[in-house]
Amino acid sequence: MMPKLFSDSDALAEEIVRAVGTDLVVGLPLGLGKANHVVNALYARACADPDVKLTLLSALTLEKPRPKGLIEHRFIAP
Repeated sequence: MMPKLFSDSDALAEEIVRAVGTDLVVGLPLGLGKANHVVNALYARACADPDVKLTLLSALTLEKPRPKGLIEHRFIAP
């Protein structure tokens, strides 16, 4: 099967939802070169359709982690 090429990020977002479904989990690594326009289109698509569930995971953590055990606590605590 030939790969599909997209020049329109909204059309790509629609194709992603059609191919994968409405429960989307997107991982964004830290660094340059991320396709932010695609992530923005997926976000807009999720805002426009309440059936689309979008979870974004980033290398940048904005929440303080909560340790679940002693070893995790030792790694997180100062």
